[in-house]
Amino acid sequence: MRYDCAGAGQRTLSLFDNRSWQDHPPLLRPQMDTFRHLRTIHDLLGLLATAQELALPARVEARRQELVTALCPENMTPARAKRLATGSLPEDVRDFLKSLARHAGRARA
Repeated sequence: MRYDCAGAGQRTLSLFDNRSWQDHPPLLRPQMDTFRHLRTIHDLLGLLATAQELALPARVEARRQELVTALCPENMTPARAKRLATGSLPEDVRDFLKSLARHAGRARA
C-alpha cells in the first residue's frame, strides 16, 4: 500500500520557501501542523472534485464552486490553512456533500 498526501506535502514545502524540517529541525512542528491542515483541505477538495461528476442543478454546482474557492485562497499561508481546516468550512463542505445524496446516480452526460 502507498500513501498519497494528495499534494499537501508539496504545498506545505512551498509555504516554507521549499525548506524542509529535515534540513532545518526547528521547522518540524510548524511544517507538520501545516501539513495536517493542508491534508484536510486537499481531502475536501478531492471530494468536491468528485462531486463535479454529478449532474448537479446550477445552484448546487455554484455552491460546490464557492466551497472550492473558499478552500483555495490566493495567498495561502500556514495560519490561513489552520483557520480553514479548523474553522467551520470543513463541516460546511461535509454538510454539502451529504446533501448530494439525492443527486447520486445522475452523472454528467
